[in-house]
Amino acid sequence: MYRKGRISKKEDLIVGYLFILPDTLGIFFFWILPMLYIIYLSFFRWNLLNEPVFVGLQNYSRLLKDPIWWHSLGITLKYVLMYVPLSFLFSLLLAVNLQKTFKGNKVLRTLFFAPYAISLIVAGALWSYAFQPKFGFINHLLTLLSLLPGGWLSSTKEALGVIVFVSLWKYVGYYMILLIAGLEEIPQEYYESAKIDGASWWHILVRITLPILSPVILFVIVISVIHAFQMFDLVYIMTYGGPARATYITMLYIYEVAFSFYDFGYASTLSIMFFLLILLITLAQFRLGLFKKPS
Repeated sequence: MYRKGRISKKEDLIVGYLFILPDTLGIFFFWILPMLYIIYLSFFRWNLLNEPVFVGLQNYSRLLKDPIWWHSLGITLKYVLMYVPLSFLFSLLLAVNLQKTFKGNKVLRTLFFAPYAISLIVAGALWSYAFQPKFGFINHLLTLLSLLPGGWLSSTKEALGVIVFVSLWKYVGYYMILLIAGLEEIPQEYYESAKIDGASWWHILVRITLPILSPVILFVIVISVIHAFQMFDLVYIMTYGGPARATYITMLYIYEVAFSFYDFGYASTLSIMFFLLILLITLAQFRLGLFKKPS
């Protein structure tokens, strides 16, 4: 019987390893190996036409002196600082209100979540037409309301704001669903006790809702930061970094270095440094915890 138990345990272990094997192989071949190859390539100069030439740390030295890299990073950080707080505030506002039970709340949840199911390429194309200065419906609507039409995607001051707006339209519904799921896990007794004690809605939000919801909030903010740093499709479709590089984000610069200039060694260096920046910011967010969960 002891022998049979040992065999059964070993079989369970083998079955467990077999279940995780496909994911492990996928991570190894499609994430770890490409990452190692990019690190290797960052020490070379290679343009497809010639053999790779080892240049040591020259690509990294070049990056530090590259004004386009610093410009694109500045635009990216500006986009992140605009997008992340707004996406959290809007998604939290929607979640708090749509978590309540009332007629039509499921329909509203579906309507706000629906844009997340739309491809970024399709969304970018549709909103590009909507914000077209001469024939877009946004300016047409503003004209009907006797308001001044905007330059939108052709304006250096407004283009990045348009990208932020479309990004919010795309992702806020997804963050809202995550927050609603977290809100529904909070025991109603906490709210009832607070109301009996005469707590205002603000105190309930700050003292009960946000602290208990902190793990979900942290997750939402982390993925919104990652979404923001990795934004590429909308910029590529709507502005391609213009006008006058007003929306020239880092992902677009890496893409151009790799596939327009075929400088794969330097593109690898840019990718590594950008990845490390995202990783450091993500780890810092987890380290800080954003909110301390109550005991």
